[in-house]
Amino acid sequence: MSQILIDVIPEEKRIALIEDSKLQEFYIERSEEESIVGNIYKGKVKSIVEGIEAAFIDLGLEREGFLYTSSPSSDKNYFDELSGDVGGFFEGSDKSVLLKNDQEILVQVVKQPIGKKGPRLTTRLALAGRYLILMPLCSSFSAEGVLKGVSRKIRDSVERERIREIINELRIPKGMSIIARTAAEGKSKREFLNDLSYLMNLWRYLRRNIVRKSAPSLLYKELDLALKVIRDCSDDVKEIIVNDEEESKRILRFSRRHLPALTSKIKYIKEPLLEKYEKDIEKIFYREIPLRGGGSIVIEQTEALVSIDVNSGRFKGKNMEETSVRTNYEACREITRQLRLRNIGGIVIIDFIDMKLAENREKILSALNKFLSKDRAKIKVLPFSEIGVVELTRERRTPSLENLLYQICPCCQGKGLIKTLDTMVIEALTRIRRDIQKGDVEIGVAPEVALHLLNKKKSILLGLENKFGHKIRINETTNHRFQITSKI
Repeated sequence: MSQILIDVIPEEKRIALIEDSKLQEFYIERSEEESIVGNIYKGKVKSIVEGIEAAFIDLGLEREGFLYTSSPSSDKNYFDELSGDVGGFFEGSDKSVLLKNDQEILVQVVKQPIGKKGPRLTTRLALAGRYLILMPLCSSFSAEGVLKGVSRKIRDSVERERIREIINELRIPKGMSIIARTAAEGKSKREFLNDLSYLMNLWRYLRRNIVRKSAPSLLYKELDLALKVIRDCSDDVKEIIVNDEEESKRILRFSRRHLPALTSKIKYIKEPLLEKYEKDIEKIFYREIPLRGGGSIVIEQTEALVSIDVNSGRFKGKNMEETSVRTNYEACREITRQLRLRNIGGIVIIDFIDMKLAENREKILSALNKFLSKDRAKIKVLPFSEIGVVELTRERRTPSLENLLYQICPCCQGKGLIKTLDTMVIEALTRIRRDIQKGDVEIGVAPEVALHLLNKKKSILLGLENKFGHKIRINETTNHRFQITSKI
């Protein structure tokens, strides 16, 4: 059983998922950085770029959205994440989107704007309920105009068949499709019917907005982060604790309407909720994470991929092979937790400690997949490579927690390194020699550099002043350590 803690301050909401008294997921939502993933817009085509088979769509936002016009299969990951991997549901369904400038078009955001990139869009609208996904404009999927699928993460064949029989009995209007989400496992037909009723009402509301509103405009706003976490994690939740009275009332209204079983589990406590987990939250951004027994993992996040190195440290077994297996097993548990905590997406390369026996490599791969099964994001894991590393991909729809809370250091430009004292002194002297030929020089350097120049390099500075007949002024600056600024 798990807890959901929602800690609210005027500037942001912090949402933590606690499992077995340990922080497993952590989210931050700020009002000015609210997610738009899942929002549906009536947009207007601004430009079409034939070279990359894409179009830019005016949504009425700061940045235009990006829509592929020839490969809708790239939208598959979005629906996989909603439903839990529908497998071949989209195969053979590609259909080019024919567009022209100033055309009005219905689109849904599938990927949050990241950096300078605008939001990624799809024309395949998907409305998410608790157990079902309704796709109201997907008649091209089958000759009958209706298609029904089951999440591939529901692995039990008997349960899959039971769910399939239920959703086949559901009356879906022609031209629509439906997917049973992973959360549908073990649910009754009545719960499916209630969810479908909610989704059909939502679609009727959306259709009215389509007629009433002109492009560009927002037609449907997806649930905010707090309600989305509650919706998607409600099955095993023991309690939901909120420290803001208005927020708790809002969550109560939502649960009474859509998740009545949760109503009795919502509690309002007027006190900070995450103080107990502040150290764990701080460690989310550590480069090195210790493991039980003395080992560690080292996480390096780059623009292209994330590398994770497993180290044995003081972890000792009867022999090297046993030590490697035990450390790698603990690493699997912590790696999967860190992926969820940091909201890491894209390509992840894991360098496990070498294991000689193939059966041990299979054991570790199986453990990795077992721990990843709790992750709601779409993940694909490849077997051990010839050089002993495991590659996986994790769907990225929003910026990682690190990108949300940190920016690139203007001094080291993200290297995480600073130049040595000798290097900065040499660079300062080079700058002085260049600029003093034009006139008096004023240069700002870190206190350590200034002290070194005015003492050990004083004779060089006096020699330059005498040679060129101009003055040199050294100023201390504490804006950035070891930064050099100069003016003539």
